[in-house]
Amino acid sequence: MQQDSGVGSSSASTSHKTRVSPRKIVSSSAPVEMQPVSATDPLHFLSQHRKLFVGSRTCKCGARVAPSGGTSSLSGKDSLANFLAAATISCSKCKTSLCRGCGAPNADGATCCSAGRLTAIYEVLGALDTAFLAEHLRKPIDPALRPKVKKARGKPTGKGSGTGYGSGSAYGYAASAGSNHLQASLAMAAGQALGAGTGYNYEDGYSDEYDYDSEDEDAYMVGYQQPKVAPAVAPRPENKKDVAQDKLYTSALETLAQLLPRPDHPEASICDYLPHEALPSLLLASTLGDLLSELLRNDSVQEWTRRSSLYFAMLELITALGGSESTLPFLFGDERTDKAWSEGLVAWMKGKGQIVWERKEVQKPKAKGKKRKADEPEPESELIFAASLYSLLKRLVTQAEAFRRAATTGEISNADVALVGICGDFSTAGDRTKATLRVWLEMQERNGGSSTSAADAKGKSKAIAADGEEWTEKDYMKASEALSYASIELGSPNPGGGKSFLTHYYNSDITKTASSNRPHFMSLARELAILSTSLPPGVFLRADEERIDVIKCLMAGPSDGCPYAYGLFEFDIFLPLQYPQVPPQVWLRTTGGGKVRFNANLYAEGKVCLSLLGTWPGRPDEMWQPGQSTLLQVLVSILSMILGTQFPFYNEPGFGAPKNDKRNKDYNANCSLATARWGIINWMDDSFKDSIWADVIHAHFKLNQANIRSQLASWAAVDPRMRDWKPEFNSVAGTHMITPYKSAGQQQMLPGLAFSGADTMVQALQEMGGGAAPLGVGAGVGAQAGFLGTGHSLNGAAVANGVAGGKRDLVKEFEERLKVVDKWRSESWLRELLV
Repeated sequence: MQQDSGVGSSSASTSHKTRVSPRKIVSSSAPVEMQPVSATDPLHFLSQHRKLFVGSRTCKCGARVAPSGGTSSLSGKDSLANFLAAATISCSKCKTSLCRGCGAPNADGATCCSAGRLTAIYEVLGALDTAFLAEHLRKPIDPALRPKVKKARGKPTGKGSGTGYGSGSAYGYAASAGSNHLQASLAMAAGQALGAGTGYNYEDGYSDEYDYDSEDEDAYMVGYQQPKVAPAVAPRPENKKDVAQDKLYTSALETLAQLLPRPDHPEASICDYLPHEALPSLLLASTLGDLLSELLRNDSVQEWTRRSSLYFAMLELITALGGSESTLPFLFGDERTDKAWSEGLVAWMKGKGQIVWERKEVQKPKAKGKKRKADEPEPESELIFAASLYSLLKRLVTQAEAFRRAATTGEISNADVALVGICGDFSTAGDRTKATLRVWLEMQERNGGSSTSAADAKGKSKAIAADGEEWTEKDYMKASEALSYASIELGSPNPGGGKSFLTHYYNSDITKTASSNRPHFMSLARELAILSTSLPPGVFLRADEERIDVIKCLMAGPSDGCPYAYGLFEFDIFLPLQYPQVPPQVWLRTTGGGKVRFNANLYAEGKVCLSLLGTWPGRPDEMWQPGQSTLLQVLVSILSMILGTQFPFYNEPGFGAPKNDKRNKDYNANCSLATARWGIINWMDDSFKDSIWADVIHAHFKLNQANIRSQLASWAAVDPRMRDWKPEFNSVAGTHMITPYKSAGQQQMLPGLAFSGADTMVQALQEMGGGAAPLGVGAGVGAQAGFLGTGHSLNGAAVANGVAGGKRDLVKEFEERLKVVDKWRSESWLRELLV
């Protein structure tokens, strides 16, 4: 493999091909030409135009005139005239000013031709590089020169009391031994402490035979960015150095906005209508994209106010980028690559520095025990693609809109008025850019391409689009992010005034607090703003546009080995007046009409059992921590620890069994059966076509259809009930019984164990599990209630109220209902969502 960036002379005779690993430094006593990785590399294209930027021109007097050896710099008080002057060169012999682009006599090269305008842009980008690279993308130290330090390795203790559902510190996590990687990574993301828990860890008295393999359990979290979860943290004080740096950035962005082609400008010239072909590559090679990405990723609402001048300049530049077809790829395209390090655009042009793209090794399988030989080439690598600027802008706009809507529903201070105004400007810029998006999509169709990048093509296939193109895992990640949060109307107006939330479980609490003042209003507004862009893939929130304390949530079950894979589960959430001093209230709505108990922590009536919510006993460090715990932690806990577990049987108090134990398999089969019926098939009905979740349902099943089809077939291969579903199967969810109760004394729950009554059953289960009976089983519940909980008898009304129609083939029904869901939205709607 060849190094991906070039320096030095453009002559092919000086090329030096070296196979290097990512970030590896190649020492050389003279400048070398590093060949581009491909013809699409912006450096490869720019190398063909290097003479334009650093070459000399011939004056009419015959003298050769070269550009000044100096480099333009930013002062914070720069004007457009400074850089327009840099687009010209002066003949020392006849004092004639020449355009650097074409060499014609001209006092203002930037208006002479498109090449002259490009040299002015080059000077601004070079000055921006100098400022940005002072603190970013520095060249790494040669590993050969780095002192070797032997790191001490700690010996694992093998002790721990389980993962728990506690909240812990707001900024870190403390993973106990035995906590799996998924729980640790999600806890770090949500600021959740792992450690003392409910005691389901196999280290607490079980042998390792009872452990289960969850090494692939975190695959569904690919691409999940670590969110900030402490919205109440005070903004950092202003630093004089940062303020000075922001002035330089502001100056550069404002100047670039004036120099970029604007064909719709009243004073547009030929340079605006026909910009130079090297402009897109020049933008990609500079650090402009890196700076804009850094600004767009900043989710601190306090920072927006402190750096308002810089953010206004950024919005002005983004508007300019959307003004010409030549710059649309830089704004909307997702083939922009991350830089590993850079020594600057100007240094690269002059052959005195490098620009190296970030890469990752491509692992190839090797024979067991085989080691790489000393003379064997380094592993191959591939480029790492960065998120498009438009996708980052959408995130920023989502967060700003969430804050603005939340803040304007209550009383705000004068200090927050300016912040609300900035959020409004972000929303306006987002609307303008979204309108420009249609031009970009038309360009893609006109050029016979698509908005799917090369990075997408490497993703795992999800489904086949109407035009034969494959949907990828990255497509679902994009759709999940785009649909993750929205402020909408959740209630309905009352005839006498006010609103009712009849479809929300906490309607009574909502009504009682309708006229109450919330003491932590702005804190909640800031938390929702951060939450709007921090949700894990597969978690969707809808907050009421007037009552921000009224929320609905839809979660998609993680895919890897979980019995809840691809199922959709709806929750009602209410934030009490005392929040965040007290935990939120959460209630499960996906229960098959109150008949299905999906998990030990998800009751058939809808109760969500979690120590973080105060609905399950736990130690103090597992409970809600006022001022530290957040709603995001609750959502991540439910997603990872309840819906994300591969063996939910372990969540039953007093139980623990080897992963290949029949009870584990039967429990999972029952959960999978209920997921297929109520988490998948039930949502694919025309009654949801105009619901608040219609967009999510369509995208979820459309993009995941191939994987869901495969998952259902896999479940059906080991469970014939998938193709012969009956309403009475609702009763076995949350148990390890394969067939439902018929009558006391007839049901055989486990191999070799038959029971004639509830007390005998409970006693046997306690003896087998070594602990308390499972939730919902106990004296007074009745033999027919089983694991379902008080009041859910399987005889009479409970069965009579089951789904009409008798036996159902869920696998076949999925294919039929997929056609129904497919008609809800157009193909173009989905493609626009994925840009």
